[in-house]
Amino acid sequence: MRILIVDDHPMFRRGLIRIISDKYTDELLVFSEAGCGEDAIEMSNQHSYDLAVLDLSMPGIGGLATLEILRHRFPQLPILILSMFTEDQFAVNALKLGASGYINKMEADEELLLAIKTVFEGRRYLSHSLSTALIEQATQPKKVEVADKHSTLSKREYEILLRVTEGQSLKIIAHELNLSIKTISTYKYRLFSKMGFHSLADLIAYSLKNSTGLLKQSVKLADGSSKRATKSSLDKSTLTQKSKSP
Repeated sequence: MRILIVDDHPMFRRGLIRIISDKYTDELLVFSEAGCGEDAIEMSNQHSYDLAVLDLSMPGIGGLATLEILRHRFPQLPILILSMFTEDQFAVNALKLGASGYINKMEADEELLLAIKTVFEGRRYLSHSLSTALIEQATQPKKVEVADKHSTLSKREYEILLRVTEGQSLKIIAHELNLSIKTISTYKYRLFSKMGFHSLADLIAYSLKNSTGLLKQSVKLADGSSKRATKSSLDKSTLTQKSKSP
């Protein structure tokens, strides 16, 4: 079984590999590790995997865009989302974007192994807490609301929204996206202006109240970015080979 682990924390990837290896001692397991979505996509283009375990919050194009691209290019690949985002906030939308299952990183090892087994067998995985949340959503009276404000955000503004919601500082966001703090501040200002936020508390409150559908915005644009990045990498490789030729 070939498993792709996609997470930007090396220690977490090693721990996950250990948990899976200790469980499936009789299986021949081959693990690949990627620290960002771009690497995961490139590795998936080069190798065939039986399972991908994917984090949502990562540098670069992020987990959501990676999820949609992998699902589009490899429709048969089971993809399990393993994230710090609580299930009732983001899981439904991740599943709609093509995830085979969703589990929070705080869950016990046994729950994680059950999720892996379930999605590997070709079935969707819904934990007890997620199932409960879905039932509650289905049984609550529907409210007539205006269109989601976040639909007006650009891809970058939307990404800033998610990262700030997660608790990342502007400095960390700037570092992970390879942009200046001034640029990130500009995106944040535009985001606050479009959404009518006056404080960080307003942003957090909106994210919690409007989690359904929040993760869909602008992820399709990332596929084009990934293709351009891959082409650029291939061009550089070609030039390097030519320069080495006699």
